Amino acid sequence: MIFAGGAGYMAMNFEKPSFGIVDMGDWENISDDSIKVVSEAWIHNPNSLGLSVGFIDVGYEAEINDISLAEGKVDEVSIESGNNTKTLETELRQGRIPDWWVSHLENGENSTVSVPVEINTPVTSFSVEAFSKEISTNISSRIENSLESIEGSYTGPGIETTRSGLSVEIRPEIEVRDFKASWGDISEQESEVLMDMKVHNPNSYPIPTPSFGGRADLNNVTVANWTANSEPLTELAEEGMIAPGETEELRFRVGLKNQRMDDWLETHVRNREYTEAEIDAQLIFNVEGEEFKAPAGGMECIIQIQTDILVDDKQHSVENKGCEPKNEAYPETENEESTGTDSGNRTEQDLVDEGLLG
Repeated sequence: MIFAGGAGYMAMNFEKPSFGIVDMGDWENISDDSIKVVSEAWIHNPNSLGLSVGFIDVGYEAEINDISLAEGKVDEVSIESGNNTKTLETELRQGRIPDWWVSHLENGENSTVSVPVEINTPVTSFSVEAFSKEISTNISSRIENSLESIEGSYTGPGIETTRSGLSVEIRPEIEVRDFKASWGDISEQESEVLMDMKVHNPNSYPIPTPSFGGRADLNNVTVANWTANSEPLTELAEEGMIAPGETEELRFRVGLKNQRMDDWLETHVRNREYTEAEIDAQLIFNVEGEEFKAPAGGMECIIQIQTDILVDDKQHSVENKGCEPKNEAYPETENEESTGTDSGNRTEQDLVDEGLLG
């Protein structure tokens, strides 16, 4: 009876403790199979008496965009009257990283980190939002700002062909204009990047629409390796061909493999939330059965990504390194002189100048 009376008195006079996160903490014990989050929490007990072992349990989660990425529980917490600090340790659910990635892109590259906490005592139970933080990235614009370096004029290799029964050498030229990048369809398996550009044909003959090949690595984790066919955004005079003097707007769909994102995140947090994305890309034309790549050796891009999910003291200065062609041009070819009626390896323009071609 004395115990019951004491409990009843305490229930009538009990004030709820308050709870919060001093610091979301840091990434710890990072391995291929496990990533831990260690955080520091505060608990304020407004009651004049301490709450002894067995009196209070604390359950908590770490959520990003309402996706639970970690959860933990501290049973039988003992807290003194006044302010207390406790260390919370949780293990990241790496299998949920692709789900978060999809939600992050669907929200316009924005995420909300939150830590809901539930406190249970024999007297009462209540929930609090102990921590909330907004994080944003601008990956699509970084891709666009870097890969727009592919804009420019390119001259292909010398290609032997025939014109009006005469053997000629042509060197096709193309111009790339107005490169744009944006997110396309986002699914559980794949995040689509739409890469749009205009391709101008300054030649006197039609050229086929190109494919677009490349590879994307995040901290040496390959998330895309593609060859994408073009989709015309303007009506072509001839299907699959860009007419002489015409400019066509083309779209290429590049898919990033979402299931590789948990492998990437391990490297990202190991580098204190820093990533160097390496992208190799080039347009691939097939002219008269010969391959013409623009740029000839491909375009190599470095994109730096820094986040602050847990890391506050950013140690890297993020800048747009842009892209550089690995090989700026195909080697020049020397025209061979010929005798008789055979035109030899003269260029198409040579034959026009000599009146052999109109």
